[in-house]
Amino acid sequence: MGENVGLYLSEHRLKPAVEIERIVQEKLALVHLGPKDSLKYPSELSGGMKKRVAIARALVMEPQVVLYDEPTSELDPLVAVTVGREMVRANAVTRATTLVVTHDRDLAFGIANRIAFLSEGRIVAVGTPEVIRASQDPLLCRFLSADFTRD
Repeated sequence: MGENVGLYLSEHRLKPAVEIERIVQEKLALVHLGPKDSLKYPSELSGGMKKRVAIARALVMEPQVVLYDEPTSELDPLVAVTVGREMVRANAVTRATTLVVTHDRDLAFGIANRIAFLSEGRIVAVGTPEVIRASQDPLLCRFLSADFTRD
């Protein structure tokens, strides 16, 4: 897994091998993965660990912008919370602009400074989580209050 995280740096020969290893360990530590984890194969990783490896792999490039596309899909709620916290922590350290595309309402409200709500390809509402929650827009209200209940 460590090789996978450092692949961009090694393939583009941007750093010497010893520096790449240091950077890989630094980024893995940022998402709470240790040196022993870097020796694991992808098949040995849990879903949450795979998501955190993906974050570390992106951060190795020192990006100014990080795009997450459905980062908590296929995760149980507890692991999704962990991944969301790792995203927030990584953002605080890197100070990169972060854009998250998600249907996970809890994640969006838990990590966002601003939310843009889209419907049928159009932006319906934009604002802080508090502004979005307080919206009286019927479409937005229906989305935010949707739950599974038996009739």
